[in-house]
Amino acid sequence: TNMHAHSMTHSSLGHWAVTVVKVLEQYGQDSHAMLIAQDIAPDSLKKSHARISNQKVSELWGQVQKLCGDPFIALKLLHSNTSLSFGTLGMSMTASQHAHDALKRFVRFSHYLNDGLQMNLSTQPCQVILDAATKPGYEKMNHRNIEAVFSSLVTLLQSISDTPLKLKSVMFEHELCHDAAPFEDFFNCPVYFGGQRNQIIFCENSLNNEHAFSNSDLSGKLDEWLQEGLQSSYQGAWCSQVSNTLKSLPTLENITIKDVAKKLSMHVRVLQVKLKEEHSSYTHILDNFRQNTALKKISDQHTSLIQLSMVLGFSDQSNFSRAFKRWTGSSPHQYRNNKR
Repeated sequence: TNMHAHSMTHSSLGHWAVTVVKVLEQYGQDSHAMLIAQDIAPDSLKKSHARISNQKVSELWGQVQKLCGDPFIALKLLHSNTSLSFGTLGMSMTASQHAHDALKRFVRFSHYLNDGLQMNLSTQPCQVILDAATKPGYEKMNHRNIEAVFSSLVTLLQSISDTPLKLKSVMFEHELCHDAAPFEDFFNCPVYFGGQRNQIIFCENSLNNEHAFSNSDLSGKLDEWLQEGLQSSYQGAWCSQVSNTLKSLPTLENITIKDVAKKLSMHVRVLQVKLKEEHSSYTHILDNFRQNTALKKISDQHTSLIQLSMVLGFSDQSNFSRAFKRWTGSSPHQYRNNKR
């Protein structure tokens, strides 16, 4: 099988692969037959949190391009694309307070869509900048794939915006082989190719209009499910044991890898090697555990933010606030107020 349910590296969401091949149907081709020809069981891709290797996704793009012969195929994905193309992440984005909130959610959980994708969101006066790159050490992403991710993202954000979404510019690293006009028509802004990065610059004020059908309770629950799904998909045996050990502790205050190794009756160095074999580290597991716990407990008004930061083992509340903003794009105060 080509599914990699327990591999931490080089995989994409199964729903995304389904979206890629579904575009074939617009050209009179059989998407189901294509998956079978690529030795992929179509039903396996539709399961919750199903993964497929990025190499196989690149091969799918190559076959789709060959069969369709359309250089603008990444823009055509949207005829069949809904929030379901991003799986649970798309549903959580759709329930977000506004497009800016959905964009932060997309960046926070981008590794759910593709674990070789590194997203960064920054804010400058009047604009919000999304940068996308392939993680160091990973195979470079197929350029059709990044075009499709950007076009799908913009379409999803527009679907939850009650006013038109405004983009200042779009940039792609790869060179343009054909006319840029269809891209500029689609994004309704200048589109540059052969740039230094993959980037979308949004007009900030167009992102912040309240979504009429937002549901913070639903998006919060979906976020928890996403986090749990990521942990179950990626964690090997030793990663799971470390997570379960952290979960069993009443507080993470003053807890170190030495304490965890002692509870697992092993030397620190041996544990570090075991985690490295599973493409992880104690720091990575601790950060994920803290994030998951914080998102679960932040809505509890009976727990002060100082108490929460202590339970999570932060030396002071400012360190907790910085970590929380890195996880969510919002401060703990802002996030808690939005949940009310």
